[in-house]
Amino acid sequence: MLAVAGVLWLLLHDPDSQGPLIKGKPVAYWTRQLRTGHMDPDVIITLANEKSVAIPALVRQLSLPDSAAKDFTKRLWRRLPPMLRDRVSEPTTRADRREGAAFALAVIYQNEFLGTAAPALAEAQMMLPALTRALQDRDVYVRLCAANALGNLGVISAPAIESCDVALKDTNWWVRANAAMALGRLAKSNAQAIPRLKSALADSHPKVGKQAVTELERLGMPPQQDDASSTIEAK
Repeated sequence: MLAVAGVLWLLLHDPDSQGPLIKGKPVAYWTRQLRTGHMDPDVIITLANEKSVAIPALVRQLSLPDSAAKDFTKRLWRRLPPMLRDRVSEPTTRADRREGAAFALAVIYQNEFLGTAAPALAEAQMMLPALTRALQDRDVYVRLCAANALGNLGVISAPAIESCDVALKDTNWWVRANAAMALGRLAKSNAQAIPRLKSALADSHPKVGKQAVTELERLGMPPQQDDASSTIEAK
């Protein structure tokens, strides 16, 4: 009986869900709705309207270290009988938390519900170190969302471009494609992004090159014959 009680305590006790509240719920509650990439307009609008609370909390959440205890708790939950699993919410690991935070930081400034809005200087300076560290995350979804979110930081474009350059070297093509997308947005405020964007034309994965082509065309700079796009056409 004590063992069962201990298991239930592990599953239900989640100190990471504590912290500043938005509409009576912790920020971790809102990002849990976004972790799988679901574009819930209510969640996005809620976070966007409370940036003074959301941004610091998201940055802290993105920086959470892995927890063996939380990983164990999730494995434990998966082994529960179906009847018990239906009664206990699926535990959230630290990687899950980071995924939600990274995705929120990517969409909070650019989405179809609110339009595109640049972060204030203080917000950008707060986000940049966390997003740059997140490019080394073991979770590919965290890395690709972090790469995409860097494109929002036009107000401090030079260091953001350097971080995107790191993401262009990621082993996962999806991360590299998101870095190219971010560079396309950063190029609107800093031309230093353009050579980095052109370098993505020669990427080993065709979808990364295609994303670079798309971004250059949006900038009114379609690739020329002397660009690396000839490499893509030959694939």
